[in-house]
Amino acid sequence: MTRLLLVLIAAGLLALGAAWIADRDGVLTLTTGGYELRTSAGFAALLVLLLAGLLGTIMRLVFLILRGPAKLGAFFAGRRTRQGQDALGRGLLAAEAGDTAGARKAAQTAERLLGGEPLVQLLKAEAARLSGEEEEEEATYRAMLSRGETEFLGARGLFALAMRHHDTERALVFALRAHTLRPGSADAANALFELRMARREWAEAEALLAEMTVAKVLTPDGADRRRAELLAAQADNKPAVAMQGA
Repeated sequence: MTRLLLVLIAAGLLALGAAWIADRDGVLTLTTGGYELRTSAGFAALLVLLLAGLLGTIMRLVFLILRGPAKLGAFFAGRRTRQGQDALGRGLLAAEAGDTAGARKAAQTAERLLGGEPLVQLLKAEAARLSGEEEEEEATYRAMLSRGETEFLGARGLFALAMRHHDTERALVFALRAHTLRPGSADAANALFELRMARREWAEAEALLAEMTVAKVLTPDGADRRRAELLAAQADNKPAVAMQGA
């Protein structure tokens, strides 16, 4: 609205100026190449205004042409992002429903459109798990370790993969890494506590339980229950019930 008002004011001022010049007597003479051109001052002013308007229009067209590729690129980039996000959403829903083929197809589409976005990598790993492609699943989780925003998820995924194979040594490495990255995560802390219990590492389990209690990762009832489990396991000197991968 403001821009339109300014344009109208400018046009009005120019029109008044042209009318003022037209009301004045005078002749404009232009001599070039042996020729002499004469015209009234009013017509000359009108001609100047027309040429200025034409030049402004040409400059605007040039500007639009120069900006065209950038606008076109932004349009296609936005469209690509929207398509990738749609594929990501479909894939996450498919994975949640156990639709292996749908999850894998959506993961491939999302990765092609969005690249290595964190949620895309998580979907890719989950699709590989559903398909039984453990090598691809592990490779995806390891790739996630190299990025700060996905390092925790990568460590947690590798922990679960190690537990699936009953490899407590590797599981401990990744459980510790996940807990260090997110000490406030109840899932990571509980997974590490259960692993310490399964490995009969009583001192480490006690220290972790104290840490979880101080940090209020556990509710008071949860802390009491964990402490009872630890005391019972120590008394029996045997691992607690088999733990599940996170």
